[in-house]
Amino acid sequence: MAFTQGTGRAPSGSRFRGMGLIGSLQLSKGIVTGGIVLALAATLTALLIPVKLFSEARRSGVFDRAGATPPGFTDDNLGVQDTQFGPLTAVDRDFVRRVKLAGLWEGPAGQQAFKAGTTTAVRKAGEHMVTGHRTLDQVDLAAANVLQIVAMPNKPSPEQQGWLDEILGATPQDFDAKFVQLTRAAHGKVFQVVAFTRANTQNTQVRRLADEADRTVRDHMDVLEKTGLWKGEEQSK
Repeated sequence: MAFTQGTGRAPSGSRFRGMGLIGSLQLSKGIVTGGIVLALAATLTALLIPVKLFSEARRSGVFDRAGATPPGFTDDNLGVQDTQFGPLTAVDRDFVRRVKLAGLWEGPAGQQAFKAGTTTAVRKAGEHMVTGHRTLDQVDLAAANVLQIVAMPNKPSPEQQGWLDEILGATPQDFDAKFVQLTRAAHGKVFQVVAFTRANTQNTQVRRLADEADRTVRDHMDVLEKTGLWKGEEQSK
């Protein structure tokens, strides 16, 4: 179809087609822009949800100030409690209970070592464990009482009872090595929990307990290592 002579204008059909092309381009641009907006919104949501969950966990006391929990942590779902000694978190309460748990099996293990150990070094290690946990238990129960922490354990965990049974059932030939390997490995794990709690708690009672636990655990690791029977973590499995 030719242009109208002398006018320099396109026929009306061409004008409509041009307008349609422009509309299509504008629609495509709108779709692309809308897609970008939706993608950005989805990305922002994905970023904000973990932050929201993390904040809720911090308020509930599941996380400490550093945003983490110690190995083997068990949440009692009681959140953060205000006390005159500072905030008491779920991590703090778990620590108080775990100190009690440690004494429930390490005390009897130490008594057995003091009686059945075949060397002076093993018997000395057993004696240190008995006296150390006796003192630590007193500090622990005092803290639990002042902080009104309930549901304190009164028997070892199944895993701890298994370790104690191995020690009590060991033959005279195997006793020394079995006692040292199991108790030293356990102290190494507890030491991490003590350090974590001491570094992060804001409660003065829990901090005092962590200090006492640190001294006790260090002493026990020292006397156990001096027996010469500690062969490392792999040997205790």
